[in-house]
Amino acid sequence: MVSSFKIIVASIAMVPVIQYTKHIVASLLSTDTFLGIFLQGTFAVAAGASMYILVSMLLKSAELSVLYAAVKRHLIKARVGIDISEGREV
Repeated sequence: MVSSFKIIVASIAMVPVIQYTKHIVASLLSTDTFLGIFLQGTFAVAAGASMYILVSMLLKSAELSVLYAAVKRHLIKARVGIDISEGREV
């Protein structure tokens, strides 16, 4: 399966999750305030991103693997204390 098709499938799977989450959160929180709208958006984005990552993992997306490797490499460098711009230990 080509990469762009995998991205499209994951994106399409994400949309109903976001919409459903918005409706659930709206029934639980007051959306008359900034905080209510902010939390509704936050929960919807988190649920949608989770679905996108799950579908991308199931489709074995190369981009997700590259992103995971880059984040992992960055976290390891941050933990060890290596200055990324210079490539030397701090």
